[in-house]
Parts: sequence; structure tokens; C-alpha cells
Amino acid sequence: MKPTTVRLGIAAIALGLAVSGCAVPGAEVATPNGGLEIPQPAHTSDAPQSADADGQLEFPDEILTPDQVPSVSEEGGEPPRPTEDEAATTKVKKPNKTKNNDWSTSGSDLNTSSSSSGSGSSSGGAASGSQSKPVVARCDNLVPAADLRKCNLRGINLLGKSLAGANLTRADLSRANLKGTNMAGAKLTSARLVSADLRGTDFSGAAMVSAQLKSTTLKGTILSGANLTKANLPRSDLTGTIMNGTNFIRADLSGSNLEGADLSSTRLAGTDLSGSRLRGANLAGVWAPNLNVRNISARAINISNASMPGADFSGSDLRIIDAVESDLRGANFSGSNVKSGDFTDSDLLGAVFTGTDTSGARPWTD
Repeated sequence: MKPTTVRLGIAAIALGLAVSGCAVPGAEVATPNGGLEIPQPAHTSDAPQSADADGQLEFPDEILTPDQVPSVSEEGGEPPRPTEDEAATTKVKKPNKTKNNDWSTSGSDLNTSSSSSGSGSSSGGAASGSQSKPVVARCDNLVPAADLRKCNLRGINLLGKSLAGANLTRADLSRANLKGTNMAGAKLTSARLVSADLRGTDFSGAAMVSAQLKSTTLKGTILSGANLTKANLPRSDLTGTIMNGTNFIRADLSGSNLEGADLSSTRLAGTDLSGSRLRGANLAGVWAPNLNVRNISARAINISNASMPGADFSGSDLRIIDAVESDLRGANFSGSNVKSGDFTDSDLLGAVFTGTDTSGARPWTD
């Protein structure tokens, strides 16, 4: 007999036992001798009907495999129910239903995403709410007394604004428009103002030590009381500039235009004014020992009561100079023109006039 036939026979027998056990409950029949007679299973379409001549059973055309045979308990009753653990593993969990079912899941996602993505905005909102004004970058805070050290303000337009008392140490204001700007009391040590427009700017009392102002326009600028020690102002235009009490000690003003400038009471010790235009300038009472005024154009210049020991006027045009009661000891006027000048009561001890045109000048004509 083939193995397949054996397996099919076993399956059929198991099916017959299951049917017989479930067909009629309590179907045991007592025999006369007190035993139990197990009734024969009723014929069904799935049970074998008869045997063939060789004594083999005949089976229906529809064959059940062992996997399709229902399990039978030892007592022949219903198949065993699954345990609670087995039921829990096979139980399908249904989604929770709420009144707002459409947002039960997505709402939590939204809350999560909004809390994460909105954390920046919420924190930003809290920050902005705690401050009355937005945070301004230091170099953008262009207000009086601001800290603008080393800021790059090249070409900035500050027309008519006020930076009074601001700290602009080493700041770059090259080519800036500072026309009419209030810079009174500002600190501009080593600041760059190259080619800046400083017309009408108020620098009164400002600290401008070693400031770079090459080729700047300072027409009508107020420099009263400002400190420009060692400042660099070559080829600058200072016509009409107010410089009462200004400190230009060892500053470079070479080649600058100072026509009509009022330099009275300024400090010009060791200052370089060589090659500058000083026609009609007022230097009365100025303190300027060792002043460098070589090759200047200074017709009608006033240096009366000035203190200029060791000043160098060589090669300069000083026609109609007013040098009454001045201290010109050791001054050098060689090669200059002092025609029609007045040196009355001046101290000329050690002064040099080699090659100087003194025609018409006093005291030489007296």
C-alpha cells in the first residue's frame, strides 16, 4: 500500500470518529450483560460506503488532508477553545473612536510637529515679547553714545544725524557722508575718515588722536577743543573751519587748504603745514614751536603774538605778514618773501633770513 493511501485512510478514520462523537450526545446503549455498545456511525457522504472485493475501503472523491481535519478532544466533545494568551495574540485591535475621530491621530501628529517646529517661533515670540525693542546689531546701533568700535561704516550716509559721545575707535568711515552730523565728544582714535564729507560736522571736544582724514572736506567744520594729535589730514580742505583751542600737535596737514582759517589759540607744535595754502589765515597767539611751514602760500597771514621758536618758513610766500611781538627765535625764513611784512617788537634771536626778500618790511625799513 502506498504512503499516500495510508495517510488518506487515517484522515478518513479521524473524520469518522469526530462525526460519531458529535452526532448524538449520550448515545451509549447498555447491553444485556451490562456492557456498553457503541453505536455504528451513520453513513454520510464523506464516510466510506462499502468495501471492494479485496476488502479495501472505498473513499469519496473529495479528500481531506491532515491539515483540514478538525482537532478532537480526548473526551470526544467540541474542539478546545483557545487560551486567553492565544486569543490576545490573535485579537485585532480596533482604532479608538472619539468625537473628533478625523483628528484623533493626525491631531497628535500636528501637536507634536507644531511643538517641535514651532518651538523656535514660540521661543522667539517669548523673546520678542519680553523686549520692547528688537535686538539691533552693535554696528547698526547708530545713536548717541553708541559703541561702534572697529565698525565698518564705509560710505554710510549720516547726514544730519547725531553720534555725540559715540565710541568710534578704529571705525572705518571712509567716503561717509557726515555733513551736518553731530559728533561732539565722540571718540575717534585711529578712526578712518578718508575722503569723507565732513562739511558742517560738529567735532567739538572730540578725541581724534591719530585719526585718518586724508583728502577730507572740512568746510565749515567745528573742531573747537578737539584733539587731533598725530592726526593725518594731508590735502584736506579746512576753509572756514572753526578751530578754537584745537590740538594739532604733530599732525599732518601738508598740502591742505587753510585759506581764511582761524587757527588762533590752536596748538601746532611740530605740526606739518608744508605746501599748504594759508592766505588770510589767522594764527595770532598760536603756540607752534618747530612748526613746519615750508613752501606755503600765505599772503596777509597774521602770526602776531604767536610763539613759533624754531619754525621753518623757508621758501614761503609771506608777503604782508603780520608778525608783531612774536617769538620767532631760531626761525628759518631763508629764501622766503616777507615783503611789506611787520616784525616789530618780535624776538628774532637766531632767526635766519638768508636770501629773504625783506624790502619794505619792518624793522628793516625803519
